[in-house]
Amino acid sequence: MKVLVCQHGARHKFQIPKFFYEEDLLAGLYTDSNRYSMAGKLAKNLSPLFKGKVLCLYNRNPHPIPEKLIYSTDSPLISDIFHKDRFPISKFIRHHKIVSRLAMSHPLKEYDLVYNMHYENLDFLEFAKKNGKKIIIDVFINPVYREILGNNKTLNKYYKFSKYELEITKKMFKKAYELADVVFCPSNFVVDGIQQLIGETSKCRKVAYGNSLLSSDLQIIPKKKFNQKILFIGNDFPRKGIVEINSAAKIIKEKHPDIIFTIVGNDNFGFSKDPNYQLLNFVGQKTKNEVINFFQSHSIFLMPSYAEGQAGVLIEALSFGLPIITTRESGVDFQNDNVGEYVQAGNYEMIVEKVLSYIQDDKKLENQSLSAIQFVKQFSLENWKKRILQNLPY
Repeated sequence: MKVLVCQHGARHKFQIPKFFYEEDLLAGLYTDSNRYSMAGKLAKNLSPLFKGKVLCLYNRNPHPIPEKLIYSTDSPLISDIFHKDRFPISKFIRHHKIVSRLAMSHPLKEYDLVYNMHYENLDFLEFAKKNGKKIIIDVFINPVYREILGNNKTLNKYYKFSKYELEITKKMFKKAYELADVVFCPSNFVVDGIQQLIGETSKCRKVAYGNSLLSSDLQIIPKKKFNQKILFIGNDFPRKGIVEINSAAKIIKEKHPDIIFTIVGNDNFGFSKDPNYQLLNFVGQKTKNEVINFFQSHSIFLMPSYAEGQAGVLIEALSFGLPIITTRESGVDFQNDNVGEYVQAGNYEMIVEKVLSYIQDDKKLENQSLSAIQFVKQFSLENWKKRILQNLPY
């Protein structure tokens, strides 16, 4: 069996095509701009002058996959110069039609299976299906997350989705599900979203993602005592629960003013400048080593998200022995494991209750920290690869 992988951007740092390459199963990787495309190569030379998106292109690194197996195009990036899209989803569709045309040119005899992200590249999926190829779609976020955000009174001022976008994305997902032989879901929350949208989940396979930090040689020391430091890391702050974190912090800091709520990430919504959010310690974007230092120096990780596929940062936090306070919607399923506490999405009072429980009981923190370090072993890259290979539609 040979697998053709289609993905836009460097999702999971190209780990999925790397897995297939390691097992001599990769027929090719179809993708947009990356280190090996012309734009990526130019970005290497321009990176000393420009940062941000330019450097991001160069950092999309599919190594060790050889260039002969990478079929990349800068056309989606170039097309943005000449198009002004009315809706964000229009840009998405345009990009994926370009990569679909590229993938359709691949010799049919060279691959048996297509591994595709979500409802990307629909034109190519239809082409592959008509030519007898098996198809996996990887559903990396709950397919009704737009409805979840748009219908929430707390969040709908931050997220505006047009009726057209809501309808076309549901239509595209239904088509992708119809074409798929197998649907990979990283969490129960994603499966629930598919049930809500499609009405059945017979094609779904639970394939939780792994995390590369678990492969590092860092020495992990279990947490033994609450040190007054609570950590949040993420972008897209409202979706990940910043409003509820702030409401909880106001109550908690009345009785425990020394507790620090550290907020790491890109603040695109301006919360750090809002006078109502000054009890939170916004520190901006940080490097990988700086993030590791935050994991090591904090006691608890807090992310009460409204919608994810599987929040990888929670796995990283657990790998450093931090108990997590999160929601079922975060996509990390630990109902029967003593590694943290669930709260209801949108319920800041539950956050208060759970944080105070760690203040009152150091033994709880220590026990969950020890359990967390064992729990995350299932999310190693090797175990993730095994889950993928075991669920291929042979």
